[in-house]
Amino acid sequence: MTDLIPLLLLLPTDMGYPRAILEGIRHFAGADKPWRFIHARLELFNRQYLEDHKIRGAIGMFWQGAHVAQIAGVNIPIVNVSSGQPDIPLPQVILDNHAIGTMAAQHFLHRGFRNFGFLGHSASAYSPYRLAAFESAIAAGFGPVHSYNTSADFFPGGATAHDDPIFTWLHSIPRPAAIFAVNDLRGRHLCDLCRQADLRVPEDIAVLGCDNDELMCDLTWPRLSSLELPAKRIGFEAASLLERLMNGEPAPAQPLRLPPLSVVTRQSSDIMALHDQDVARALNFISARAHELINVEDVATEMDVSRRWLEHKFRRALGRTPADEIRCVRLENAQKLLASTDLPMPDIARRVGLRDARRLSVLFRQQLNSTPSTYRRQSRLHQYPPSTLPHRPHTAPVPAGTFPSPLSTSIFTRNN
Repeated sequence: MTDLIPLLLLLPTDMGYPRAILEGIRHFAGADKPWRFIHARLELFNRQYLEDHKIRGAIGMFWQGAHVAQIAGVNIPIVNVSSGQPDIPLPQVILDNHAIGTMAAQHFLHRGFRNFGFLGHSASAYSPYRLAAFESAIAAGFGPVHSYNTSADFFPGGATAHDDPIFTWLHSIPRPAAIFAVNDLRGRHLCDLCRQADLRVPEDIAVLGCDNDELMCDLTWPRLSSLELPAKRIGFEAASLLERLMNGEPAPAQPLRLPPLSVVTRQSSDIMALHDQDVARALNFISARAHELINVEDVATEMDVSRRWLEHKFRRALGRTPADEIRCVRLENAQKLLASTDLPMPDIARRVGLRDARRLSVLFRQQLNSTPSTYRRQSRLHQYPPSTLPHRPHTAPVPAGTFPSPLSTSIFTRNN
């Protein structure tokens, strides 16, 4: 009979993010490792509990200073998977909150917004880090970020708009505005308040959440856009690190920080906000015809303008060229087909407006430093490294899924 190794998992199961971490842990353990998982609430974690259950190692979400006292004197390997307490003295596999804030900013900047907000949570230690990165990315040539922190652990639908202080804050932000909510719970609450206050989402207020909890996002009206986090990979890497620690290897000197995977665009932010009606028309043309063999000259002809004039308009309104836009739309379409179908490369190339599979490979090498086959494999594992993904001007690299769908994105001009 195999002697099983008892391991303690100190993660909640009532939210999608920690459940995905648990799935990553299970994936690493597979059927080969002699591990027996014991799940417990964090408040039960103490030396006596570990001794009673003969625990050999633990993975948990330690996010408060009070948790430091709980681990004092504990003599087993422990891996922390919460970025809520970055200075906690444990080996950590955690989120890169700076990359999260930067990706959220890029999502809105690409859509042409000039007014920005951030809805944070004062009880979450990661909230100020995401805000700082969001502000830093927005600051290059744009106005201030209107931020508001709530301490309430509210439940969407439980408040009347006029009784909620967020309602007053919402009306203080110039519109159209783009608001990054620090997590999906607050993003859903924000959409609910907008609906009660007759503020249109996304036309008046575009909303982006974080965690991509699919149930939470789908229960929101309209459906909530959200940053997808590498939760499964965090669980996988945490289990791998725990195994190395139990085998006597030294703890790493620095936390392993993993950036977000992508923005999953749903109705709450699926819009382009532009001053320039000519650029809006050109974007609509590119979105509708990028699957054909069009080029910048075709766009200029459709607009009845010179190529030079069109490029000047694009650079002033969006900070990129029409050629950039055509490449990005084609790349977005190719990424979706690679991730969701088994179509051969020549068929995918033709469906996105490229002559052959060789040109598709060139596009991926230039924009992603990868190949279509590699992207297909890694996207299905939800482990595609964002640091190698394509970017448009303004801030940091924009990962797969961030560009709006050419078939669904609304484009409107704004007057203010």
